[in-house]
Amino acid sequence: MRVSWLCLGSVVAMLAACKDEHTSPAPVPVQRPHVHGAVGSDDDLLDLADRPIGSLDHATGVPLDATAVGKSPGPFGDVAVVPPGTARRDVATRLPKAHPDGARVVTATNVADVTAVLSFDRADEVDVVTMYMPASARGVLVAAWGQPDDRDTWRDASRHLRVDLGADRPSGQITATIESFRRFGDVVAEMPTLVGARRVDVQKQFGAHLFPPDPMSNSDDAHTLEVLVSATELCKVATAAFVDFTPAGTVERVVVRQCYADDAARRAALAAMETAWGKATPVRSPTDRPAFSFDVPGGHHALATIERDPDSFDEIWQIVLTQ
Repeated sequence: MRVSWLCLGSVVAMLAACKDEHTSPAPVPVQRPHVHGAVGSDDDLLDLADRPIGSLDHATGVPLDATAVGKSPGPFGDVAVVPPGTARRDVATRLPKAHPDGARVVTATNVADVTAVLSFDRADEVDVVTMYMPASARGVLVAAWGQPDDRDTWRDASRHLRVDLGADRPSGQITATIESFRRFGDVVAEMPTLVGARRVDVQKQFGAHLFPPDPMSNSDDAHTLEVLVSATELCKVATAAFVDFTPAGTVERVVVRQCYADDAARRAALAAMETAWGKATPVRSPTDRPAFSFDVPGGHHALATIERDPDSFDEIWQIVLTQ
């Protein structure tokens, strides 16, 4: 049985009142535990999780209307200058009034009642911009950006931005979560070019977006390095890519793990691979799974199978590229 912290606080206060007032200290106010529970639970009333709280809840600024949000889906107001991919050091320069909140940054937007929270990836670049606004703002966004898709998502293909509309139910606000995305077709075109490349060239190409999967490893001598890749149009989870090196320091294998949201996205991924690499040949994988084999232009080979993601256990496309 779940016991509310508020109820527990009342019991503590009653017990304290029963003690000798000359020997008992004053009751200590119950502190709100920072936990994030299911919608509708007592935890919702105790902590509003990721929602920015305090004076920024009712930030001042220009009216929240179609002019303020702009014609294209993406960050607006003052945070328009810090889209996903912006380095943390540039955020500090462009938003001098923003303040840190742990690893994140919270800022007003100069749009009335709109607050933004910036989260950062392992390259210390803006990964997600989450904008909190009144529920009535949905109508404003639809009027400015058009109707979202059936998943309440807008995309700006020219800027590679995706905006997902959600609800922060404890506060009654809505959220616009803004992330970058890449076309999966661009990913399958780029990854084969890494096979046979020298470590130094791969490091130069990806810079801070290249790191060892094991944080205790040294990126200069790790056998495998992970490439930080944006999510694609096929699902909202970032694409995973791993590069294996030979002892001589050249890439011998690239493994891409691409999630998909539904059957249509699964088929779209296969279509993108066939567009880039030619018609697939149905085969069996080394683990005796149905697979698709490709002779990739440039003398490389690709094997695509449906696997279970080792972290989420969701079905994904796993694509192994070799010489």
